[in-house]
Amino acid sequence: MSPFDETPLEAYKEEVNRGLKQPGSGFLVVARRSDLVAALSVSVGRMDNRTVVRVAGELDLASATDLRAELARVSGPLDIDCSRLEFIDLAGLRVLVQAAASHGQVTLHNAPPLLVKLAELAGWDDVLRIRTLAPPRGAAARGPDCCPDIVLS
Repeated sequence: MSPFDETPLEAYKEEVNRGLKQPGSGFLVVARRSDLVAALSVSVGRMDNRTVVRVAGELDLASATDLRAELARVSGPLDIDCSRLEFIDLAGLRVLVQAAASHGQVTLHNAPPLLVKLAELAGWDDVLRIRTLAPPRGAAARGPDCCPDIVLS
C-alpha cells in the first residue's frame, strides 16, 4: 500500500487506531466528488414561441455544464424561473449570459438577491433582464409570471 493511496475516513481512523498508519500520512478522502456535487434540476417547456425553463438547486461550477447542455437543445428567447434557485456562482451566471448571447434574450423571473447582486458585481445586469418579483405565498409551483399557464414539474 502506497502512502498516497486514498483512504475513506472510517478506514483511515481504524488504521491509525491499530497502529498501521501514522496520523497525517497519505491522502484522506473525506468525501468523493460525487458526494459533493449538489443537485441542479432543470425543467423545460414552451409557450408563445418562448422557451420556459425552471432551475432549482445549486447552479455552480459543478452543475453549470448541465444547464449549458439543456439550453443548447432549445432555441428562441428564454424565460427562466429562478424561484427555486438556492445558490449561484460566477460559472452559473456565465452560462446565463452566454445563453442571452445565443438565444437573443434571457429574462430571469423571481431572481433571488444573490443572483441580482452577482450580476451587478460582474457587470452583467444589463445583459440579462432580471425580474425580482416573488410569487405570492402559498402559490402552487407554476411557470414564470410571464407564462402562468405552464406548470413545470
